[in-house]
Amino acid sequence: MKKLLLSAISMIMLLGSPLYASCAEYDLTLNLPIPSTNSKWTFFLKPWVEELEKRSQGRIHIETYFAGALSPMSECFNSVKEGLADMTEAVLGNSHGQFPYHERTWEAADPALALTQGTEIMRVIQKEFPQVMDEFSGTKLLFTYDLNSEHVIGTKTPVKKLSDFKGLKIATWGGPITSLRIKALDAVPVPMAPPDIYMALQSGIVDGVLANSSMLISWRYADMIKHLTCINMLGASVFAVMNQDTYDSMPDDLKKVIDEMCGQTTDELFDKYREVELMYIKEWQDKYGGQLHLLSDQEYEEVRHRFDPADKAWIKALDEAGLPGEKLFNRIRELQKSNEVDWKNSPYVKVLSRN
Repeated sequence: MKKLLLSAISMIMLLGSPLYASCAEYDLTLNLPIPSTNSKWTFFLKPWVEELEKRSQGRIHIETYFAGALSPMSECFNSVKEGLADMTEAVLGNSHGQFPYHERTWEAADPALALTQGTEIMRVIQKEFPQVMDEFSGTKLLFTYDLNSEHVIGTKTPVKKLSDFKGLKIATWGGPITSLRIKALDAVPVPMAPPDIYMALQSGIVDGVLANSSMLISWRYADMIKHLTCINMLGASVFAVMNQDTYDSMPDDLKKVIDEMCGQTTDELFDKYREVELMYIKEWQDKYGGQLHLLSDQEYEEVRHRFDPADKAWIKALDEAGLPGEKLFNRIRELQKSNEVDWKNSPYVKVLSRN
């Protein structure tokens, strides 16, 4: 009897805790593949969630599940589409074959140019080629954006010229086209998920990784990665979606709150998050002794030439998905040429040049 009474008291305490009790009209689940220590949660998603709850005047409550607790990273989209979760936000490139265009966008990137206007370029493409938005059908699309930071090649030892890549094993979470790009540098691609890369670096399974500055800090790759060679290998396009039935079940005033949150407010929060990338690259230099390396102009031209087969594979993959591959590829390159800068004038170089 005593044991039963203690169990009942414990259950009452649990049910009365914030985790289990909410006065909200809608208790929504947010499925995130990243841990709660990730900078994207701290500087962008957490403020977004808090602002949404505030604007709903407490009528919406969001319970966040971290580090793939509800599904693997590659299944985040389906977890919402099928109703396992109400919302998700994840990198598009981790769901190979699910988003024929969006997961491959920056595998078409010019390797000799930095990526600072990725979101702006993405939105132009989405407007000019509206068929690419069909990839999110079956859900309520909240927003898409680009991290506006290219994934360059981080290594344990310095890579200052193309010949230094020969034989290096490079961890990549990109798809087959990214692997073709790595092979074009005479390096060896080793596909793996971001959470597995730390141990692979630590144990010597790989010699380097495709990463941006926030990954160096948030995933702690900086413990081993002391060198970055500036070649634009891959970007990170991100999506956030909501279960369509959940959204449709809400009254118009709460739908309006969500819709307004996903416009200017999201842009403003994300603009603040962009600054984190530059903060982290400086931290990587000052705290971890990181060094940035640029190739010569001649070698950047050589990389462009070596990437031709990967570029052709990109166009073919889009064509096979029923999309105008060549038109999309050419338009991305046109937009990069008119909006981006070469590596010598990139934000990374400017920040690391400051005293």
